[in-house]
Amino acid sequence: QTVNFNQLNLQNLMALWQAYGAQSSSPTNEVMLYNHTLWPKKSWFTATNGQFINLDELTLEQRQYWLNNVQSNTAVPVISALNTQLNTSNIPDNKITDLLGHQWQYKSTQVAMYMHVESAPKQQLVERDELVLTNVTSTADIQAWIDVCYDSFGYQIDADVVSSLLTNNQVKLVLVLCHDKPCATGLLFKTGTTVGVHQVSVSPSLQGQGIAKWLMINLLNQSVDWQAENIVLQASTMGKPLYDKLGFKEQFFINNYQKITKITEIIKIKKYQEITIY
Repeated sequence: QTVNFNQLNLQNLMALWQAYGAQSSSPTNEVMLYNHTLWPKKSWFTATNGQFINLDELTLEQRQYWLNNVQSNTAVPVISALNTQLNTSNIPDNKITDLLGHQWQYKSTQVAMYMHVESAPKQQLVERDELVLTNVTSTADIQAWIDVCYDSFGYQIDADVVSSLLTNNQVKLVLVLCHDKPCATGLLFKTGTTVGVHQVSVSPSLQGQGIAKWLMINLLNQSVDWQAENIVLQASTMGKPLYDKLGFKEQFFINNYQKITKITEIIKIKKYQEITIY
C-alpha cells in the first residue's frame, strides 16, 4: 500500500493545532472550521473525513462564513505545490490575497518535509558535555521553554497552552541546557506511527555552534525509540539547510497569511522575520 506522506504531515500538524486548543464549528455538513483564540492563532478548514481544505477550494458561502468568524492576528495556512512560482518579494504568486481581501497580508512560507525512518541515513550523535537534554515537567521549565522560543522566533506563546500539553501522551516537550542555562527547545507530537518535530529553536546568541544539529539528532533518536515509521516537520528558511543534510525530503509549501486591522508600521525585529505594529 502506497503511503501518502503529504497527508501524514498535514494530519500530524492539524492534530497538534487541535491539541493546542482549537475550537471547531461547522458552517455546513461538508466542512469543519477550526480557530484558535490563543497561540498559535491559526484558522483552517477540513472536510468531514479530516482532510485539509485549501481556501481556494471553499465555496463562496463557506469562505464568507470563515471570514466572518476569524479574529484579527489569526494566520491562515494555504498549501501550494513545490513547483509554485515565487515572485521577487518571495511572496507566493497566486490569487489567495484576492480571495482574502485587503484585511489580510502574506506573512511567511514553510516547506513541509518528511523522512521515512527505514530509508533515512543514520546520524551519529556526538556527545557534548556542555549540553543536556531535559524533559519539560514543571512551571519553571515551561517558562524557560517559552522564553527560548520567544528569543528565537520573536512571538509570544501562552503558558496555559503549553501547560495543557504536559498531560498529553502524544507530546514530548524537551528543553536543552547549555552550561546549565536553557538554550534550545523542541516538541515531538505523535499521530499513529508518524512523529512530527516542532518548535525547534536555539537562542540567537548560541546559534551557529551546532546545537540545532545535536538537538535534532536527539529528537530523531527519540522518535525512533517512540516507534516512529515516519518523521515530519515544517521547515523555515533558516532551518531547512540542516533538515536537508539530515535526509528530510521536500513535500509542499505552506504559505501563511495573517489577518490584520490597521497597519501603522512594519519593522524588522530579526533579519529573518517581520512583525506588524498596530
